[in-house]
Amino acid sequence: MAETAGAGTDYALFIISRFREEVGKEKDRREATVHTVSKIGPVITTSGSTVIIGLLGMMVASFGITRTDGPSLAFGIFVTLLASLSLTPALLMLFGEHLFWPFHRNLAKKNVGRGLIPWARIGDFIADHPWPVVIIVTAILLLPYPFWLRMHSTFNVLKEGCETKWRARRFTSCRPALPVVECWA
Repeated sequence: MAETAGAGTDYALFIISRFREEVGKEKDRREATVHTVSKIGPVITTSGSTVIIGLLGMMVASFGITRTDGPSLAFGIFVTLLASLSLTPALLMLFGEHLFWPFHRNLAKKNVGRGLIPWARIGDFIADHPWPVVIIVTAILLLPYPFWLRMHSTFNVLKEGCETKWRARRFTSCRPALPVVECWA
């Protein structure tokens, strides 16, 4: 469920941001919609196809739930992909620049490609100083590793001395065919 919602959100953001750029270039809704789908459609289709193939690869797993979840998640991504490539552009065609209220068409024309974050300046900085950026970001990403190495992971979620666990064992001692109710931490 989370995979399909995440992918659908991602695909919709790609389409909507491209549509906003196209409307900002003084195109009418129809032309903006056609141009958006023709440019972003192949990108989203490639992304979705890659995810679908990866999820279908889960069918060869030996763990049962992983093997059965793969095809159902792949189908969910497929449906999300179809909805993103059909429903989202249709809604954009219907509502057009009114979706960007209060930033209507005139503001979109002035600020195409601009936002609150100065991405062009960030890109220039990264292009001018790639090694310092790689070193600093890698150091930040490695900060949690010493803590993870000392972490003790366990899959035992039963609390010792739990009253529910005690009652479940007492109940099942009379009826051994019933499963033991587990106490979750």
